[in-house]
Amino acid sequence: DELRPDWLFVPADREESMTLALCGTYMNIATAHYGAGDRVVGNADDMVRHAASRLSHLLLTTHEQARERLIKAGEQDWRVHNVGHAGIDRLRTTPELSTSELAQSLGVKDIEEQFAVIIQHPLTSEIENAGPQMRETMAAALELGLQTFVSYPNSDPGSRQIIEVIEEFSQNPRISVFRNIPDKEFVNLLRHATVLIGNSSLGLLEAPYLNLPVVNVGRRQSERHHASNVFFVPAEREAIVRQVKTIIGQKITAVENPFGDGHTGERVAELL
Repeated sequence: DELRPDWLFVPADREESMTLALCGTYMNIATAHYGAGDRVVGNADDMVRHAASRLSHLLLTTHEQARERLIKAGEQDWRVHNVGHAGIDRLRTTPELSTSELAQSLGVKDIEEQFAVIIQHPLTSEIENAGPQMRETMAAALELGLQTFVSYPNSDPGSRQIIEVIEEFSQNPRISVFRNIPDKEFVNLLRHATVLIGNSSLGLLEAPYLNLPVVNVGRRQSERHHASNVFFVPAEREAIVRQVKTIIGQKITAVENPFGDGHTGERVAELL
């Protein structure tokens, strides 16, 4: 009882959110669900997120459309607040690095004027295709000829297939592979990148703040709320190459960002 919290703060999705939300329900502890009301079609996260919201008392959304969706689903409007996406807070506050400083931190010879970042995760409804889909993305990167930085996927089922494909391509001198990238270096890699390729949610939620073009590969993130910086393509190398070449030829600026201004943490603290 001495350690009993005043609030439980539940992350957007994943198994941890359900565990915390259930604990809050049975222990009669007020629970705040961050990232409520969003959509992730075709992935287990979609069901987990919805269930966690139903078990929570304060619902914090990353954009206005999600707030409206929860109210239409029957939630009391005073419980639902659009606070923006917390990932943008780190984009706003992380110190800037030059490309030479970034190259030194990452342990690469240099960073070229144009380069791609690849982050691709498995889709739980298409686990058997995780490897072949990643191979299409990596083959597209080689065909484009851009310097490419690749990060390992998350730990969802199918991730091992993706890692095996990444390692197959890791010997190519144009490709740099990282299991993890420290926060400061990762943010600055995105700041300087020409394009983000794959299906990470950061392409939808955080990249608009940086005016970073995103080629979202496959069905993961489909039908999810996004800004004009995101371009959806099938998991086919020809489609990926074609879209990236189009992006390189067109400068994307002043993206209207629906996910906040980098002050989410302050809003959440005030609400709690």
